[in-house]
Amino acid sequence: MEKYRGHCPFGLDHCISKEDRDRGFFDGIMGWDAPSNIGMLVIGLLYGQGDFGKTLCIAVNCGEDTDCTAATAGSIFGILKGANNIPAKWIDPIGCGIKTACLNLGELGFYGDLLPANIENLTERVYKITKQILLAHKTCINISNVPTDLSRLNSDILYAGNTKQSLYAHSHGPVYKFDFFDIYVEYCDGLTIKNASDYRIRLRIENTYKIQSNLNYKWYVDDGWQISPGKTGVLYVNSIINCTDASNIAEVVFILRNETITQIKNRFIVEITIEGKPTVMLVPIMLIYDNK
Repeated sequence: MEKYRGHCPFGLDHCISKEDRDRGFFDGIMGWDAPSNIGMLVIGLLYGQGDFGKTLCIAVNCGEDTDCTAATAGSIFGILKGANNIPAKWIDPIGCGIKTACLNLGELGFYGDLLPANIENLTERVYKITKQILLAHKTCINISNVPTDLSRLNSDILYAGNTKQSLYAHSHGPVYKFDFFDIYVEYCDGLTIKNASDYRIRLRIENTYKIQSNLNYKWYVDDGWQISPGKTGVLYVNSIINCTDASNIAEVVFILRNETITQIKNRFIVEITIEGKPTVMLVPIMLIYDNK
């Protein structure tokens, strides 16, 4: 755990307590969530000694991302021990139904009825999808009621391959994929901005098609925001066929500044259009005002 001590995510360093800062708890490398969460759930499983309640409580008492570590530890416990080994006192208060705070089922209309109503429905869907994935990738893993034979398993298939490189290369912001262009947003200075301070955002546009293009960009911002090198401009990207290096990629660093920020959440849109084409690509950006 000491090796993977935390790094404050998304540049929200002002959220760290003085005590944790003095302890050096958030001096770790970027991307600490998965390593530390795995450590905590393993602690819960090891010291829970096969007891479901004890396993969850130990995972939660490790702190940090408690909902995720407890949920993952509980899921793995169920896989290892079976649902019958989860005491009724943990199930009865909440049942097996699925409720979400993120979706208003009434607003989804027909699609609202397609969501799984309970854990059994969700498990059945995951089971069917898993079988499809295993068949598609021609793995030697079978899902059945007998123990899985892993004697022929090659651990190399468990690695992410080229996907891993892409994830690491673009870990500082989202990727928006359009028909012929991938647009990468990099929050160079985290997600927070202060009054009268320069903030950098890098846009990286990759042409995935065979025709070179002139791209027009336009920032939509509230009054008071200054954008350098400008709120509008033109970028050129070559085609993937004609380029001999990385010339099918256009990259620009914008500097944002506002002397007096009035909102906590500051939202922007970068509109990117292709010269001579009706296509419009909209890239959302948000910065959090740090008033400390």
